[in-house]
Amino acid sequence: MINIKLLFKHFRENVNIKLYDSKNTAEKFMDKWSLFMVIAGFFSYLQYHGFPENEFFDTFLMYSFETLIGLQILKFLLGYIYTFKPRQYIKNSPLEFTLVLIALFSFILQLFNLSIFEFIGNEFNFQGEASQLKTYVEQLFFLSFLFIEIARVSLKIPTINLSPPLLLLSSFLGLIFLGSILLILPKMTVGSDPMPYFDALFTSISASCVTGLAVVDTATYFTVRGQFVILLLIQLGGLNIISFATLFALMLRRNVGIKHQAILQDNFSIGSIRESKTLLRKVFLFSFIIELTGAVILFFVWGDNVDFANSRDRVFNSIFHSISAFNNAGFSIFPDGLYNTGLQGQRLFQLTISFLIIFGGMGFTVLHEIFSYAKIKDLIDKPWKKFSLNSKIGLYTSFVLLVLGTIAYFFLEQQHTLKGMNLADQFVTAFFQSVTTRTAGFNTIDIGAISVPMTIFMLMLMYIGASPASTGGGIKTNTFTVLFMSAYSTLRGNKFIELNMQTISFDSVNKALLIFLFSVSVIFISVFALTITDSNISILDLVFEEVSAFATVGLSRGITGDLSTAGRIVIMTSMFVGRVGLLTLGYALSKRTISTQYTYPKASIIIG
Repeated sequence: MINIKLLFKHFRENVNIKLYDSKNTAEKFMDKWSLFMVIAGFFSYLQYHGFPENEFFDTFLMYSFETLIGLQILKFLLGYIYTFKPRQYIKNSPLEFTLVLIALFSFILQLFNLSIFEFIGNEFNFQGEASQLKTYVEQLFFLSFLFIEIARVSLKIPTINLSPPLLLLSSFLGLIFLGSILLILPKMTVGSDPMPYFDALFTSISASCVTGLAVVDTATYFTVRGQFVILLLIQLGGLNIISFATLFALMLRRNVGIKHQAILQDNFSIGSIRESKTLLRKVFLFSFIIELTGAVILFFVWGDNVDFANSRDRVFNSIFHSISAFNNAGFSIFPDGLYNTGLQGQRLFQLTISFLIIFGGMGFTVLHEIFSYAKIKDLIDKPWKKFSLNSKIGLYTSFVLLVLGTIAYFFLEQQHTLKGMNLADQFVTAFFQSVTTRTAGFNTIDIGAISVPMTIFMLMLMYIGASPASTGGGIKTNTFTVLFMSAYSTLRGNKFIELNMQTISFDSVNKALLIFLFSVSVIFISVFALTITDSNISILDLVFEEVSAFATVGLSRGITGDLSTAGRIVIMTSMFVGRVGLLTLGYALSKRTISTQYTYPKASIIIG
């Protein structure tokens, strides 16, 4: 009896022998094709979604999508032919294999003049929209293939001869540039003229760095497409574009290298490089669940005073504000932001936004400890185990700052922005502003009307910011706590810095001091520059704008649109530096020295 399996195995072996010499060439071609697919896909969607309808270009693009899908199928089949392990090849590419099968099935039907889209149109009685359905499905297929190729291209990141901090820096620059290109497309803005590139660049930096400062009204200046691009920049900037690329690779069962994991370690401040992949999955899971839950709650708590054109508009607003809040971005698509008469009295709405901000500012390592089933089970089974010191510092410091901010705002603003409100609204408003001042940038009151004492207090809250490995900015709660404990220990004459029966390493203290020194220097130099470029604006407003930009908060006393070109460049630079982090920027731009074993004689320096 003929063994078909054995015959197929011999056939495969003969094919592999025949193709062995050309295998390297074919693999190089497929690598280049992946890069071409990403570039071609980007420019195709740029044309299709960014420019006004044109019959010639629309037809050309539809054929382009179909051609690229066809070539993608051929590439998959070529890879199958050249692989030495065909079964493993399919097992490692389940999504791509499924897409290829569906596409081939559709192609076979077309050979017999059959169309699944016409069949669906006849069955559900919308024959006129069958071609539109075909267009949507083709674009969905193309997008799926595009994401697969992005994942493949991202796996080449470790081959780039750059350090992890420099790669992280480059990813933000690339995201900002792509965002600015998208925002100048005609379909992104309401007016007939495209957005000036400098304004688009400012908006792209503000969205990618999850800040929220804006030189135009996001609600009235941009179309829904433009607002969606801003939303995409917020999401990619909040969680980092390299993290998304790595997630695609992991979803497609691709392995990521040590260098790739080192980038994630730097981005999420992970103690062990081995935890990076596990935490990355948790980061996206927690983010998706929290953002989705926030969007659902917001959908039902907008209140009757907020008018939406239709249910789709209400859904989009809910999703936009949930993602913007969780990523601490501060962007809103209402004409006056959240400083809107329909929202000022909506306590449940303000509390929902507040807790989205708090969760986003906690830090993903803290969220992992609080909400991870394995961590919770471990704490229950082993009562002697406690939360890590990093999580405790982040939680306790955030709680203290939120309470102090609420109390300060409640008492200092009684005769100003809280005047005329009932007690419950005063408390909710004070709590909301205490939360959002830390790094989110939303406001339900006029920031320019806040008293000077509270403005000074808000500067401190903005400067400290959120927790490490979060979507927020500032010098971070852990840095502030380490600096405070270092000063406290020095005053007590203690040689070691002790906290929660643990000794804080001098390496951590040095990093905290470095961040403090760099941050004060950046803010001082920026304010100094702003007093030259925009001398007509009061110093308090300039300081507030600069600290808000550096801490990626997004609150403003109403001067962002009035800044000169040079002043906007200063603010853009501060937003970028504040988002990527001073240590990351320093490590990326400096040359690391090789450690030595020798030491020089100690010197006693007179201090004070």
